[in-house]
Amino acid sequence: MHTKTMTTARIIDFIKAALLTPIANKCYNSAMAIATQNRARSGQFLPGQSGNPGGRPKDEHRVSELARSYTAEAIDTLVDLMRHGKDERVRGTAAQALLDRGWGKAKVEVVSSGEGGYLELLRAVNEQIKQEPRLS
Repeated sequence: MHTKTMTTARIIDFIKAALLTPIANKCYNSAMAIATQNRARSGQFLPGQSGNPGGRPKDEHRVSELARSYTAEAIDTLVDLMRHGKDERVRGTAAQALLDRGWGKAKVEVVSSGEGGYLELLRAVNEQIKQEPRLS
């Protein structure tokens, strides 16, 4: 076992030597100097300094807007998967995603004391909702 540990240590030393050539070491040291110049000894940023001086990227809101522009298509896809998916897990996942987006994620896990599982309980609730009169 001692021989194996020594071999591993030698391999690690070899990798360190190969990776930390003088040029790589110089780049690493200068990058570390830049990264630590705004920090106290504890590693926290000094008052008035920031770890992200450029702020939030300006294009971030554009990405959100672009993603939101596909909302209707994404909902249609989830409905299609829920209704026509070949695998019951795909249908269940699509249904769960629709419920989560429509009603928010459940705060308490649904527990059924009867026979069947979670999907059976959801089916029963769905049937009950279908039978209730709708307000127009």
